[in-house]
Amino acid sequence: MAQAAPRQPIPHPAAPRGALCARAQRREPPKSSAAMARPHLLLLAAALCASASGFAQQGAPRTGLSREASAVGLSFSELAVGDAAAWDRSAEAASSTWRPLALGMALGLMVAVGTFRAPAAVAADLNNGKEIFNNICAACHAAGNNLVVPEKQLKKEALDKYGVVDVTQIKAIIAGGQNAMPSLGNMLDAKEIDDVANYVFEQSKKGWS
Repeated sequence: MAQAAPRQPIPHPAAPRGALCARAQRREPPKSSAAMARPHLLLLAAALCASASGFAQQGAPRTGLSREASAVGLSFSELAVGDAAAWDRSAEAASSTWRPLALGMALGLMVAVGTFRAPAAVAADLNNGKEIFNNICAACHAAGNNLVVPEKQLKKEALDKYGVVDVTQIKAIIAGGQNAMPSLGNMLDAKEIDDVANYVFEQSKKGWS
């Protein structure tokens, strides 16, 4: 009998080189311990900054590790406090500087407005007042007398007796009338009334001629 030939191992098909390369590329490199610890360090740093800021705001003393660990947080909190204090000081200084200046400017403006708004007093025209008196008033009050009521003259003694002591009162009597004297407000304008009233007042002081 012929001997059977030994069984040869069946070769497995080799994987293509391209597939092996792709598989190698898909394999992720192992993470280093430093990379894995980085998020934890960031969280720790954030916690230290937050706690340091809280202690700084509450006025708690900082010693040893807390002082060193809170350096970053304190740098911002202390800077903000310093800036606020500096801002307050500068604002107070500016206010103290501008307050008297603003007051002076306001007073100057008030004086200027009052100066421009106040109308200049117009001097009475005594010559015009004399002319008006002679044309209208002299029929009853020639030389300061009163032909209708003799005791109510336009002389100083009579005017003082009846309480007529200034030009304003004489103007009111001329414009509105009094007792037997008719009103001349519908005949004379304000300037004419002022002129004749001043003329009468001046003549009463000097004595009618």
